[in-house]
Amino acid sequence: MRLCVLGSGSRGHAVYVEAGRTRVLFDAGFSGKQIRERLGSIGADLDDLSAIVISHEHTDHIAGLRVLGRKLPVYATRGTLSAIEDRFELNGMEIIKPGDWCEIKDIKFLPVSLSHDANEPVGFVIEDGSSRAAVITDLGAVTNVVRHHLKDVALAVVESNHDAKMLRDGPYSWELKQRIKSRRGHLSNTQAANLVSAIAHPGLKQVMVAHLSEKNNLPELAKGEAEAALDGNNSKVQVCLQDAPTKVIRV
Repeated sequence: MRLCVLGSGSRGHAVYVEAGRTRVLFDAGFSGKQIRERLGSIGADLDDLSAIVISHEHTDHIAGLRVLGRKLPVYATRGTLSAIEDRFELNGMEIIKPGDWCEIKDIKFLPVSLSHDANEPVGFVIEDGSSRAAVITDLGAVTNVVRHHLKDVALAVVESNHDAKMLRDGPYSWELKQRIKSRRGHLSNTQAANLVSAIAHPGLKQVMVAHLSEKNNLPELAKGEAEAALDGNNSKVQVCLQDAPTKVIRV
């Protein structure tokens, strides 16, 4: 299995996964044109995609459906589909259920319930029969369910949205700060580091910190806390940025 975060932040989030002859996009938070360009930059082709899997209905995860939703089947929870089906012309809709494994040709994935201010949001554990990865962003609290399903992954894409002090002293309104800090908001660097510590094991080879706030975080802060949490584990830590894809990782 190969994975690339095409970009991650409040202006768009999308993750490309390929296994065998199957190519799937987990979230499509950029325009169709941007997604095509970002895929091209890593040697992939938009026309080879098999499906799009959506975590929740916020714009930074679904913007590309305006174009791509007419061409590709869209997988999402019933709650997410109910929130987006009237906003886009969709080629086909497939309902996924938290806790139930799904298959798209050579890729299997498990939707994992998350605590976020959306309509039935999920993260994903993804496998191809020989390796396993997870993509967990947009959550305000790490539950036992999340920790359980991430305990044996080889690669984890984990939200590390904000530095608590930068958020506290930053330009956002009090109401927005409270939303971000809430159990239905976004993980801080420290919360993300605690999750990384909880799932660290010898088989965890790569941690990718994602969905960083451009106003309330710095890449070096997010990376530093994640590295400290690994405490000698041989895992590598990579920061996912908003404006460019990460390198392609073989899981």
